[in-house]
Amino acid sequence: LNFKNKIIFLEEIGFSEYKIFNLLSVLKNYPSFKPKVILFGNLGVKNKKLMREMIEYLFPNIPLIFDLNFGHKTPNITIPIGVDCDVNFIKGNINFVFSNRDKHYSVKFDKF
Repeated sequence: LNFKNKIIFLEEIGFSEYKIFNLLSVLKNYPSFKPKVILFGNLGVKNKKLMREMIEYLFPNIPLIFDLNFGHKTPNITIPIGVDCDVNFIKGNINFVFSNRDKHYSVKFDKF
């Protein structure tokens, strides 16, 4: 898989902070893991502050956004696989860009 310059969405529930950290460590060492940004949904951990610090330690040079409403969180927004996505850090929003034929599927995260 080629993660270079991609926007990565990650979420999970039921894992400890340390198991998530170990799995992310493996991912970090994958040769083509050079994403543009990593977006996190609900990680289902008890100590969110510790989890965030651990992830920031792993990926000091990659922009990270936490606690977005996708995956196991309510409301649950479905992320379309393979659609173009734009993350605007100045405006604080995420837009999925669809072809004219599929525009009715359009979704936007505002104010992350």
